[in-house]
Amino acid sequence: MRLNFLSFVRIEAGPTLADLSRDAFDLAIREGTGVYPEAETVMLYPLEVLALASPAYLRMLKGKGRKVDWPKARLLHEMTINFWPDWRATMGVQGLDQARGLYFSHAMMTLDAAADGQGVALVPRCLAERELQKKLLVQIEPRVYLPGRGYYLAWAKPALRAMSPAAMAFRDWVIGQARTQG
Repeated sequence: MRLNFLSFVRIEAGPTLADLSRDAFDLAIREGTGVYPEAETVMLYPLEVLALASPAYLRMLKGKGRKVDWPKARLLHEMTINFWPDWRATMGVQGLDQARGLYFSHAMMTLDAAADGQGVALVPRCLAERELQKKLLVQIEPRVYLPGRGYYLAWAKPALRAMSPAAMAFRDWVIGQARTQG
């Protein structure tokens, strides 16, 4: 069965969480632990954070050697989530000035800057798949940082608000897509 969701899907990205019990949203995608008092959730993707840079920037960081010269790296930060301190500790990277670099309001802007050769970004794998496939970005560190969080599809608990059949169908489709791609 083919469903046409485009006639009623509204996508909004913003810094504040939608209040699923009151706002005009049936569903939300949230990055976090999946525990929200007003919502039921299903994990779409575990958060797997990668250190990424353009191939040219990585060559510059390695110079003539085989190891990355981390003190030379310009870090690209997403302002709302700072993975750098925990990533550095987990990976055992020395000489990394975590406060240095460029700061962006959204992960997609951080990705674009990395693809443009502006520095090294820490980005969730699920957001960087296209750039990795096109080889616009390469993974610097072979290990993946797992912060114990994920991307969750959330909707109001039935006691707070009922969902329309169309919203339920869309929810089930999104979950199905994540499972076939994950």
